[in-house]
Amino acid sequence: MAKRKTLGLIAGMLIFIIGLAIGLAFTGLAALSGLDGMSFWGYPEVVGYDPTIWTDARLTGLKCPSLITNKDTGTIRIKVTNPTDKQIKPWVQAMISMPGEPEQLIRHKQELLLDPGETKVLTWQVSSDNRINDRIVIARIYLLNTQYHPPSITRHCGIIALDLDDLTGNQLIAGLIGASLIGMAAGAALWWHSSSMKMRRNRKAIYLMIWVGVITIVSTLTNMFSWWLLSAMLLIILICLIVSIFESSALPR
Repeated sequence: MAKRKTLGLIAGMLIFIIGLAIGLAFTGLAALSGLDGMSFWGYPEVVGYDPTIWTDARLTGLKCPSLITNKDTGTIRIKVTNPTDKQIKPWVQAMISMPGEPEQLIRHKQELLLDPGETKVLTWQVSSDNRINDRIVIARIYLLNTQYHPPSITRHCGIIALDLDDLTGNQLIAGLIGASLIGMAAGAALWWHSSSMKMRRNRKAIYLMIWVGVITIVSTLTNMFSWWLLSAMLLIILICLIVSIFESSALPR
């Protein structure tokens, strides 16, 4: 009986770790892809960029897919808002990675006409053809007062691009998230069922497992909303929690 419980504890922890590893792999790659976009600037924009220049318009709500495959395309969306009480004509420039082009990018530049309080949503389509470094699509959006002003506001994102012909990006994300959650939930349940009464009274390990699952879910959501820095911070917290699990007698001694 004791041997069976020991095997159950080990199996539960292994299943939990596998589920966690799936979630961490996706979250980590998505966060790294977003952070990679921080070095994607283009020339001469990187020289002229000046965040101290006042701009009437605002860039908000950048949304990029976390992952795309050969089977689908992704849509990059951003909102341009006029918060003033006058009509304005800002310019928006999107730089999207493209192998084989100068600087490995292409530029899309356009003028907008925004009435007071108006918001427009701009979109650009990307696919695995936009992938550079064999794994990532990067985009950076600039806001300019006029066509000839230097950019004063910018946003960026990175998208994982995989060579898969059978699944779309959304299908793959749903499968990865589902496998991660099921693995962590099943592993935690098996560990709890196989633990002794003494271990159950000390609930630190199971609480830590629950927190790891919750933070993994939140970290995945932050990637889907392009909050790369927050996702990276959550990954650091996850590593600390994982260390704490192994230090809290999660496995029998």
